[in-house]
Amino acid sequence: MSELYIQNNFSHGELDPRMFAQVDLQTYYKTAKRLRNVYIRPQGGAIKRHGSLYQDIIDTPSGEYQLAEFILLGDVEYLLVFKALEIDVYKKDATTGVLSKVHTITTTITADQVVDIQTAQNGNFMVITEPTMTTLQLTNGGSDTSWTLAAITFKNYPAFDFTKDYYADTFTLASVKVAKNIVLTCSAAVFTAEHVGGLFISIGAVVTSPVGAARIISVPVGPYPVTTCTVDIISEFDASLGAAGASGNHCFLGEPAFSATRGWPGSCTFYEDRLCFGATTELPQTLFLSKVGDFPNFDQGQGLDDEGIVYTLSADSFNKIEYVVSDKSLQIFCNESEFSSMQYFAEPLTPSSASFRKQSGVGCSEVKPAIVDNQTFFVREGGKSVMAFVYDANSTSYTALNASLFSAILINNPVSMAVLKGDGIDDADYLFAVNQDGSLLVYQSLAQESVSAWTICATQMPAEDLENQYLAPNRGKYKKVLTVKNKVYAIIERTIPGGTFEYLELLSFSTNMDSATVQTFTTPRTSIGNLIHLEGETVKIIADGVLLNDQVVTNGSVTLTDPVTNATIGLGFPVLIETIPAYLAGSNRLYVPKRIIRAFIDYFESLGIFVDGYELPDLIFGPNVLDQPIQPQTGVAVTHPENWKLRPTIQITQKDPLPLLLIGVGYEVE
Repeated sequence: MSELYIQNNFSHGELDPRMFAQVDLQTYYKTAKRLRNVYIRPQGGAIKRHGSLYQDIIDTPSGEYQLAEFILLGDVEYLLVFKALEIDVYKKDATTGVLSKVHTITTTITADQVVDIQTAQNGNFMVITEPTMTTLQLTNGGSDTSWTLAAITFKNYPAFDFTKDYYADTFTLASVKVAKNIVLTCSAAVFTAEHVGGLFISIGAVVTSPVGAARIISVPVGPYPVTTCTVDIISEFDASLGAAGASGNHCFLGEPAFSATRGWPGSCTFYEDRLCFGATTELPQTLFLSKVGDFPNFDQGQGLDDEGIVYTLSADSFNKIEYVVSDKSLQIFCNESEFSSMQYFAEPLTPSSASFRKQSGVGCSEVKPAIVDNQTFFVREGGKSVMAFVYDANSTSYTALNASLFSAILINNPVSMAVLKGDGIDDADYLFAVNQDGSLLVYQSLAQESVSAWTICATQMPAEDLENQYLAPNRGKYKKVLTVKNKVYAIIERTIPGGTFEYLELLSFSTNMDSATVQTFTTPRTSIGNLIHLEGETVKIIADGVLLNDQVVTNGSVTLTDPVTNATIGLGFPVLIETIPAYLAGSNRLYVPKRIIRAFIDYFESLGIFVDGYELPDLIFGPNVLDQPIQPQTGVAVTHPENWKLRPTIQITQKDPLPLLLIGVGYEVE
């Protein structure tokens, strides 16, 4: 008995081996046993992953750093590397196209604080938050070296009542009219130095009285607490506060929510022209939104539509805010649950409409979520799955779906994520996630075509190790990824004969090598330099379009036999695509030995392909000219495997830095 199977897409990625017996799944023949160092195309094929172009060595003595992008009008793009006590500013060189360090900003940010900083940019300034340090603002002054880093000067702090111990007391004002330097008195000692910058609000003797508000500008010298303070009245109070006074039950006495005592914001974003903060040390469940168009001003005033908003999340468990994300709505990712603003999308968020409801109860890790394909992806608390936060128009709410279910074994506590959107070179959107062990996860999502595919990549890994279920790179480890104006940069820890270094590299489809340099010469030459970052390494070389023999970098260079005008030199990386174990549908012979009689390998503009260890012929006589580079080929190759196995597969591999795009396979199973 034999049957022919056609697999023309890998739209569900590498299948978790714990699901190999699930042959009745409709998606079974849309997966693969192994997809290593490849991406899944939105059309369903598997393409060799990006190579990378070497940019610079990152010097991080403490070992702690964060990356951020800073984009200005006129296509000016910077990559910021936050390190202990400094920020390195990188900019793309207009001539070479390589990032180079153009400036270093001195800071007071410690190594411990660098780990937890978050950033959000608007115009020419960036907000930098971390819960143990004063919130900072980084401003560009119009040049590569003109930067100002300073604490944000808040016009008005958001106020929060931390103590609520004055309900039995009475408050009176020396004057109830709008004025400055008015004395506010309480029948008991309640004021401390922490109240300066805070807010006093009262409705007066009865609930129908007008609402008055005053900003606390000073408190007498202690010992604290004391019975008086001085305020600036910003909206008139009920007359009763100047005579009989107001009961504490009708009052709000708030101190600044941000301070060295109470902590500073831990997360930030911009949403609907408001600066939004999430979580301080003492208010881990609280959101703070500025006035519209006035980012340093968190004055809540009288609750008018454009005034500040303070909102504390509530659910059936403690929810510390990890990230606030600006999308169709304001999304809040906590350690226990996910929340979202609930106003209609056509309506702005205002103090009166502010409502943030629990959408799902999954919990987010400390990795910043990323948006791709109209979904917000986040790493689940515990690091063993990646979730998709998806809006459902029917229920007008969000739900968190497990986006890594079929490839769960590949997910190993991701520590960094970035997104690459389709552009003029490539039409696919990719999500990149760095595993804690240094491997790189790549996710292709196209919800409208049910594409949901994970693959896994490694650098500086021998071909034979790609078959291991867990990729745990030793000599090359991805550490972080960041998108800068739709280009993905990675920091990669590389061990070469000269030591271990952290390199900044640009992921690029233009090269099939890692840590590569591309060099062009006006006069042909045989000696190629600028390779000190690969000293002692065996490198791949493509010169004038021809793949040359491997060489070892010595004194930062290699020497060729013949002079060339251009060369790409870097580290090679192997590719492994292994089909899902073959099964005779409807035969009930899952555990009976089978063999693949014939295999059909459908490839597009590819070279150097091996099938089960045998190389497919690349040279097709006719259009090719002797002594010229062999052009990538498109076609269908037929092979004849002979092995009997319980779970027979086909392995497609490649070892040289050549193009590869597998668009389908077929096999006849006996």
